[in-house]
Amino acid sequence: MPSFAIPIIYWLELMRRSLIGNVAQVFPTLTRFSNLELLGFLVGLSLLFGVISVFVFRACDRRVRERGLIDRTTNY
Repeated sequence: MPSFAIPIIYWLELMRRSLIGNVAQVFPTLTRFSNLELLGFLVGLSLLFGVISVFVFRACDRRVRERGLIDRTTNY
């Protein structure tokens, strides 16, 4: 499922478990994972997307500056 690649899914599940405790097992989506596994997925995916975003931003910034669409001095 593509939704499992989004870090917020794991954050929401961890919040649900912390707020309602054992009742969270009623929601069958992520019951097969422990809290530690969910935290690992959350941290890992957040770091992965953070690193990817830095490279994408640098590539886009370089491309815009090469085209002269952003002045290096005034940033307009």
